[in-house]
Amino acid sequence: RPGTDRDREREREREPAMMSGRPGLRSSVRAVGPGFAGSNCCLSPQSCSPGRAGPRRPSEAALLPGELVVSESSNVRKCIATDTCAHDLYGTLLCTNFKISFLTNNVTPFQKCQYRNLLLAEHDVALTCVEQVVAVNDAKKKRKVLGPTQHLKFKPTELIIYCKDFRIIRFRFDESDPESARKICLVIAHYSQPKDLRLLFGFAFAREQSQDSADGVNGPDSGWQTPLFETYSDWDREIKRTGASEWRVSSVNENYTTSTSLPEYFVVPSSLADEDLKQLAPSFNGARIPMWCWHHWTGCALVRMANIKPGMQLRKHDRRILQAIAQSHPEKSGVFKSDLDKSLPRVLEVQAALVRLKQLCIHDSFEETEEKWLSSLENTRWLEYVRLFLKHSAELTQWMYNKNISVILQGKLYIVVVNSVWNRWGLAPEFVG
Repeated sequence: RPGTDRDREREREREPAMMSGRPGLRSSVRAVGPGFAGSNCCLSPQSCSPGRAGPRRPSEAALLPGELVVSESSNVRKCIATDTCAHDLYGTLLCTNFKISFLTNNVTPFQKCQYRNLLLAEHDVALTCVEQVVAVNDAKKKRKVLGPTQHLKFKPTELIIYCKDFRIIRFRFDESDPESARKICLVIAHYSQPKDLRLLFGFAFAREQSQDSADGVNGPDSGWQTPLFETYSDWDREIKRTGASEWRVSSVNENYTTSTSLPEYFVVPSSLADEDLKQLAPSFNGARIPMWCWHHWTGCALVRMANIKPGMQLRKHDRRILQAIAQSHPEKSGVFKSDLDKSLPRVLEVQAALVRLKQLCIHDSFEETEEKWLSSLENTRWLEYVRLFLKHSAELTQWMYNKNISVILQGKLYIVVVNSVWNRWGLAPEFVG
């Protein structure tokens, strides 16, 4: 049993290797995939007795307004390592309409730093972070990828959750009630991939907030304390807060009459009237005319827009936009325009690199050498693309911060670069429209 001196000696030999980050031995972040060879990595209940402190009751789970517990299963084991169950945690697994939560009194091994999330506890996973749910039965050697409306005929002995952030989380039901284990697997699949969008937690949260309505920033009956930037007044308050006096809120896209891919209200240079914007809109792909994203206290701004369609009016409209943005700067300084489609990889190339990276990180085999694994990582080109994005973001940051010049992001990849600039400056992405 794991409590013997021989097993303790083996664990002391394993732990330095696991903490060193070698591909050969990893924690549950790179667990084996849902194969049946991988099922042997978790010891049987007979060879791994709980002997641990009892789990907290589900009633102790911290719930947000509108959050409800949908299903729960007790005596669940959460797998921590891939080659031993000596460090596994025992507790209650529950699913709400917002998250998957594991309640335990056990101490998480290998944890050096304590992080606290305002919305999620240590063992919580938001349902929107779940990419795939797999149920496994060891005895029948069956596994099934669960969808929102599927049935589960066999009794699951293991639940594998693949997350969008590359985590692989495994739960064992060896000592759980079979029916509660089956139900929670189906509930997690149903609420993480809802057919009906009204099952998303945001709707339940909004209903709960509206019942306790207060005089919030979005209206007397909304109950919200955070601006949603869906109304004219939200943007107007933001302009005043940031001191962008040479910018104004435009309602040219009210009821989405100008562009279906832009919000109804957004911020534009004061020198551009709504009639000007209506004339310029057909010249842009998707009618995505320039819109204000962020304002620095020195007066420079970050603006995004789609590419201008080729034609006779291209240069004329381009000069008109550059002039309007330059006039919105207190010092009437110049404008730097970055064509992201020319200076950065294509969207499809970035997506393909991400797929290759994910396949590498959740690969079943752990026998490859570190040198081969790092070479495979390099061949995904993901790190190369990340470097290019960060390098370009740093260059744009220098234009705004050191040279006090407004920057226009033009092209399909502007959202990625905007987020990189925000992260580099420590800013919150408040203006994603």
